[in-house]
Amino acid sequence: MELSYWFILKAIGLFAFVYLVLGLANVHWLLRLRIIAGLLTGVIILGLGGWNMAKSPDPLGAISLANGNITVVKAILCILLSLLAGFGAYLVSCPAGPVVAPLAAPAGLAFWALNSGDMRILLLTNSTLPQRQALFSLLRWECLFWLLLVAAGWLGAAAAGKTLGHSLRHTFATGQDKFNFSKVLRAGLALAGGAIIATFTIGIFAQDVRWSDAALGTVIGQPGTSQTALAVYLAFLTVAFLATAFLQINYIIPTLSAALVSFLALNSYLKPDVLEQMVNNWPVAYFPKAVCAILPLQMTAFAAIGSITGFWLGVRYLKSRNQSL
Repeated sequence: MELSYWFILKAIGLFAFVYLVLGLANVHWLLRLRIIAGLLTGVIILGLGGWNMAKSPDPLGAISLANGNITVVKAILCILLSLLAGFGAYLVSCPAGPVVAPLAAPAGLAFWALNSGDMRILLLTNSTLPQRQALFSLLRWECLFWLLLVAAGWLGAAAAGKTLGHSLRHTFATGQDKFNFSKVLRAGLALAGGAIIATFTIGIFAQDVRWSDAALGTVIGQPGTSQTALAVYLAFLTVAFLATAFLQINYIIPTLSAALVSFLALNSYLKPDVLEQMVNNWPVAYFPKAVCAILPLQMTAFAAIGSITGFWLGVRYLKSRNQSL
């Protein structure tokens, strides 16, 4: 992929937008610059550095393990780049490393997701019933691989923090837990509840043309890439905020719930009656639910960024609530 002037202008515009939005949230200008520096580090190291390893052989194709382009060697190299992205983001954003560095690897994945084809493109070469069965059988597990890259970025950030004598561990000065659940039960509730809330919220924000279907009720067209990104981001921001504010769970569990959302959605597409109805009666641009139209890469990248954002909003909420008591 060539870095055209148009791409550079879009990138500058996006980071300017992030700066302005953070300003509306009363984030200090210096922290805003550090956040942008951390995001940019992830985009450069993982996004640009790993692009040739992750991109589809088809210039317009979707980035997915289903393409067979990401070999074991390339996967290991991408993991190493994620580690380096987290490490580098921590250093360039110091002393805000614990806040900013976990965003680096998701930012690199988001760069891939925004420059990737969508699920519709992937289905064009997998149009028959057996091909769809094989494809979705693989895709439903694919989030686990992308989460591995996110985790590698977090590990790189933790390594940088340890090198500097810092810690990424998050504590909550909120007194007793409101529901008095054990940490394991709270994590389980955040995981399962987060998956339900995220699926519902994505269905609200990821919209396209709908048509009636006698067997499925309705089907929905492929949402645009930007709309998909916004829908997933807002869904997991909501999930992480609620998990932080009411269950005192950080962003890790909400991010992990992205894999559960993707698995349940794509597994529902694999039901014989659903799959047969879609293959026999609808073009590849239509899906039984909006969440089924989201690539695992898109789900993971924007879920991680949304979860981290929602976590820090939750932390701010808890601090303001405690100060008012």
